Amino acid sequence: MSNDFKRYAAKLLGINPAVKAALPKAVEAGAKVIRQEVEQRAPRDSGDLARSIGDRALDSGGNSASHQAHVGIFYALYVERGHGGQHPAPAHPFFRPAFDAKEQEARDKVLETLNDALKGAMA
Repeated sequence: MSNDFKRYAAKLLGINPAVKAALPKAVEAGAKVIRQEVEQRAPRDSGDLARSIGDRALDSGGNSASHQAHVGIFYALYVERGHGGQHPAPAHPFFRPAFDAKEQEARDKVLETLNDALKGAMA
């Protein structure tokens, strides 16, 4: 077996650990793109809703990782979708339009981060 083959085989074996290690960072980068857009679009009556927006890591391990953009105030859904009742209010969507506007950019950010990890593993 040639030395070149051994060297390339070793690099190929390093791909899986490199991608696994980069996966949490990659999904976090994608979630941050969404979170920033949600923050920009959130209504700012009192500012409480906008201040409750964040992102957090969820379960990750093995070959998967999850990160979530979230709104931490109880009435966010009523703002997003509107509500009936004694004092009905129309919908003021901010989360879904933010996701729709930035979904591709978030995906691109995830792929960019993973590609950087692959390049590092193959260097």
